[in-house]
Amino acid sequence: MANSQTDFLKYMECPVCLDILRLPVRLCGNRHSICHDCHYQILKTSQIAKCPVCQEDFDFDSCPVKGQLYLTMEVTCRFIGCKIKGYGAEVIQHERRCIFRLRRCPWKGPQTWLANHYFVKHA
Repeated sequence: MANSQTDFLKYMECPVCLDILRLPVRLCGNRHSICHDCHYQILKTSQIAKCPVCQEDFDFDSCPVKGQLYLTMEVTCRFIGCKIKGYGAEVIQHERRCIFRLRRCPWKGPQTWLANHYFVKHA
């Protein structure tokens, strides 16, 4: 039988990315939740955001209970390569300035020059 910590982590898991739900948490009509980043990706790829669990339309309401729980949980930074751990509120602040966060590069040019640009400017 699963223990309460395992049950809690499952309750706080996004069914899309399988990570801890990131703020703001979005809800479908059947109260399934996904994290903000996954909701955004679904919106980018389809005209209507559907719940990946039940295919119900997503409301644009957030889930304040899971949001408050996230703020009190110990979580790790979501960016690959970063080892920072802390409580949700601390990690949110850290992720805004994390050196491993994704950034847009303003470079433009032929695709054949992309590898060279990457190794010269980003490696």
